[in-house]
Amino acid sequence: VSGALAGLAGVFLGINYTLYPTLGSLVVKGFIASVIGGLGSLPGAVIGAVLLGLVETGLNYAGTLQGFGTSYTPVFTFLIMLVFLLVRPRGIAGSNIQEKA
Repeated sequence: VSGALAGLAGVFLGINYTLYPTLGSLVVKGFIASVIGGLGSLPGAVIGAVLLGLVETGLNYAGTLQGFGTSYTPVFTFLIMLVFLLVRPRGIAGSNIQEKA
C-alpha cells in the first residue's frame, strides 16, 4: 500500500514540477543528511543538512579555485557519510536504542 501511495504521489508531483534525470541526487543528499544527523531525529537531520550544505559549498568553492572543478563533490560527501558511519553510527543527534530481549 505504501509503495502504491508513493507512486501516486510521484505522479502528482511530476504533473506540477519539471522532472529531469538528475532529480534523484536530491534524494541521495537527503539520505546522507539524515545519516549524518541521526536516523529518526528531526533536529539531527536538520543539523546534518546544514552541515552537508556548508561542506558542499566549501568543496565547490575550493574546487573552482584549485582548477579541478566541482565533479568530485559527490565523492567527498559519500566519504563524509562513511566516516560518520564508522566513527558515530548513530549520527550527531541519534540516541542509542537497545532492543528488548
